[in-house]
Amino acid sequence: MKKSLYILACLALFSCGGSSSQENEESNENDQVFETTDEVIEEVVEEVSTCESDGISVYLSDPDESGTNIRNAPNGDVVGQLVKDEEDNMEFFITALEAKDGWIRIENKVENMGNAFEFNEGGECWIHGSVLGVDTRNYGNQVISMHADPDHESAEVGKIDKEMYGLHPLDKCGKWMKFKVNGTTGWVHEEWLCGNPLTTCS
Repeated sequence: MKKSLYILACLALFSCGGSSSQENEESNENDQVFETTDEVIEEVVEEVSTCESDGISVYLSDPDESGTNIRNAPNGDVVGQLVKDEEDNMEFFITALEAKDGWIRIENKVENMGNAFEFNEGGECWIHGSVLGVDTRNYGNQVISMHADPDHESAEVGKIDKEMYGLHPLDKCGKWMKFKVNGTTGWVHEEWLCGNPLTTCS
């Protein structure tokens, strides 16, 4: 009788040990899944955050004489307005910082021919890219490469072989801006851009 009870106890202990081992294996597999997921999330976050907010000079290029709205977010509330006239406010010089869905975040300080205006202190300022302009600075007829990505090593998708005026930025990433030129959409480095509509950029 005692021998039978001993055998049953051993079997029960063996069974519990096997279950515990299996649970440990499943737990380790789950930990690996979570670790892998965390790595993927970190890679995605790193990829999204690669575009630094380097300033690129642009200018206001809006034919609407009633003025251009400055908003606190893409499609957000209006926090200011730029109105051109034929006196002091002939041109506005703007610094583009980043882009989102066709909108460009700009520095809060905007200058014109001799004055400076501050908007939404402590908050953000956004203007749609379609009312901003920038020229190319290939004054010696240099050929500018348009790239598939904001990277000199990326594929060349087009060329700009003459000076261009009033290009509207579609996107921005660090020191690069994206434009559509003669049906071709690509990225151009800041070194070939001029944000002054009144004179050339040396």
